[in-house]
Amino acid sequence: ITVGQVMAQTRHSLHSVSVPLFLSLRNLSTVEPESDFLWSAYQMSFWAPQGYRLEKQQLLSGYLLFSFIDPGTLLDRKRRLSVERYGLADVLLKGRELEDWFRAQYQKSLRGFGYQIEASDDGTDQQFMLLGQETRFSDNIPFQQVQSLDQLSKRKTLATHVRRCRRSNRIFVVQSVSKQNAVPVVNRVAASIHCHSDTDQEIGIIDPAEEPTLGAIGG
Repeated sequence: ITVGQVMAQTRHSLHSVSVPLFLSLRNLSTVEPESDFLWSAYQMSFWAPQGYRLEKQQLLSGYLLFSFIDPGTLLDRKRRLSVERYGLADVLLKGRELEDWFRAQYQKSLRGFGYQIEASDDGTDQQFMLLGQETRFSDNIPFQQVQSLDQLSKRKTLATHVRRCRRSNRIFVVQSVSKQNAVPVVNRVAASIHCHSDTDQEIGIIDPAEEPTLGAIGG
């Protein structure tokens, strides 16, 4: 559902402004994969796979959370996906490395998984990918029979993409837990997030007393 509203002082012609704006609105599903849905709030947008339904959300100025669940299949139930955005990254980090902050912040969700991290930094975006696998008690039992039985039940996989955007001063975290497809799901969702725009730092371009404004609420 999308609601558009144009507001202006009486001396402005609302018709000449509003009609072109409303006619320019379009259904983005016609240009994006039909298997994905667009989610957007507070200037953050991303595409999530169609099978995931929204389970929980937090929409705060300094923190956004979208938590999804996919009922999955008989062999892979309750696939989970979360997308988070933190504001004021420099304040959150307090001089710490991004990876150290993440380990402390997500200690609970990492419990029960063995994982490895691959990091990169291009000067604008500092990011890393975490790939993990569920640990089991049988990992410490060195008997072939036990190991063979363990392989019959597939383990949960944890995939997490963490990105710190220096231009917008924000941290984005995309995380998925499932027995299948955790990595491609995280890669798709993370790639769909635009962490900054060319207008992030611009101030005072339009005088609100002279120009009409457009307000839109989408979901």
